[in-house]
Amino acid sequence: MLLAFVALMGWVDLLFVSDWLSVRDVQVKGLKQLESAEIAKATFVILEERGVWRPWPARHGWFIDKERVARELQKRFFAEKVTVDKINNNVLRLKIEERAKRIIIRSQHQYLWMDINGFVTSELNFEERQNIQSRLLGQRSLSIDDIPIVHLNDAQELHVSEIAASENDVRKWIQSASQITKEGFLYREMVPPDHPSGTTATFVSQEGYKVYLDLAEPLQAQVRSYLAFLRSRRTNAKISEYVDARIPGKVYVK
Repeated sequence: MLLAFVALMGWVDLLFVSDWLSVRDVQVKGLKQLESAEIAKATFVILEERGVWRPWPARHGWFIDKERVARELQKRFFAEKVTVDKINNNVLRLKIEERAKRIIIRSQHQYLWMDINGFVTSELNFEERQNIQSRLLGQRSLSIDDIPIVHLNDAQELHVSEIAASENDVRKWIQSASQITKEGFLYREMVPPDHPSGTTATFVSQEGYKVYLDLAEPLQAQVRSYLAFLRSRRTNAKISEYVDARIPGKVYVK
């Protein structure tokens, strides 16, 4: 009985107390802009922040809260989606779907790069500006990988190294762009609400007319109503000015 007890305690120590089953490495798929080392460092920090003491190591593979890890990483890196794929051979495998980390601001005759914090980092170079102008004029096909363009109406001249928008606004613009492009609506540029309490944003379609969407309401239903209208309308029906899709299930056209 003593030998059995010693053997049992040995297995308990091996399986639950030692680091034999602990995560020692993190592998990430789907990265475009983020660095895998940065993701791994943040993951280990999240694992160590479990809050309540447990007898097993914080990185023990059997007891990792996958949903919590995914949720925290998504929040810290402003990712579209994070999935904890699997844990084996002391390796935690992640899948990350990134969002854009910067946007293009068009103001008056300016074309500027802005980061996720609303900080103007630089002006577009000649080639970048040519590419954006051809997009705005409808001279090239749009792509789901196009950087969001935000047109600020009546804005004063902006300067590099200054804050030109709030972090909340920039994140909202990026999230909105990601949602509507994933639904299949590709657009030239976005004009945000013209006052702080407003919620209506204008998206310029590939054909050049305006599409009105309400950023305070779920965008998926609005975009689907708009796309359903495009698929069902008669071939001789033309949109001269705008499509208002702010009420899901209804589309107003001029």
